[in-house]
Amino acid sequence: MKEKLENLYLETHVKIHTVLLLSGLVVTGIGAKISQFGRLHILAWIGIALIAAAMLWRFLFIKCPHCGSKLFSVQELPEYCPDCGEKLV
Repeated sequence: MKEKLENLYLETHVKIHTVLLLSGLVVTGIGAKISQFGRLHILAWIGIALIAAAMLWRFLFIKCPHCGSKLFSVQELPEYCPDCGEKLV
């Protein structure tokens, strides 16, 4: 299963990360809005889990396909790898 995930294009991994992160933020916001004082609604916890999954996805799969250098420290996907200089997109 992990081999299939690693064979996806880098842009696909970035899109999956973005969808997980944005949906986590929305669900957390909705859950926080409907939470009662002192207790988080279950939607807030689900949103937090989605955000954590997005961060894990970024850490595991967003890397240079040529040298394997992690790209989780950059905000926007660069055109070239900062380590090896190969074209990413």
